[in-house]
Amino acid sequence: MLVLPLTTLAVLEELRSSLGGARAYLDSLLPLLSDGIKAVQRFEEFVDNTLEEDCYHQCPRGKVLQARPGHLQTSNGCGSLDFIFDDSENSYIHVEKQFSECCGVHDECYDTCSEDKDLCDLSFRKCLYRICRQDEHARFLDNKKCKLKAKLFYMAVVGVGCTPYKDAQKAACQCVRGEKQEL
Repeated sequence: MLVLPLTTLAVLEELRSSLGGARAYLDSLLPLLSDGIKAVQRFEEFVDNTLEEDCYHQCPRGKVLQARPGHLQTSNGCGSLDFIFDDSENSYIHVEKQFSECCGVHDECYDTCSEDKDLCDLSFRKCLYRICRQDEHARFLDNKKCKLKAKLFYMAVVGVGCTPYKDAQKAACQCVRGEKQEL
């Protein structure tokens, strides 16, 4: 049996402890690095989709879009891409309560298989401006403020809505072989 001096044992024990601490540190760091890489990938996809002039969801060659059986439409209100805009007092950007209804209809439009993004966005714009024409926004400044918010929301979905649209289409549709079936 090998007998080591006490100082050597102390150094080895300290080295073992340090390596254990380094391993624990790396174990806690790896998920953060993974999340960071995923965030960069999402941002790159977001930029690519934002720069596209046309935004549509299509199947690979030889397959066609079909509504996914059992799919239930969802809505996250007036929020997407991790930004939440709602009608609560805690909201980062407070919106008219009725805007939330327009946002819900817009989300459900995106979440309908083969629905056209541009038509969803135009319907959304009309809904927002219809709210701004209501009596409660009849005063000049209230009307201008409402229309400004409506325009900002519409510009946001036109400019950065491609990724949420494609995500919703992936959930609502499936790609199947064969002839296109009625949706």
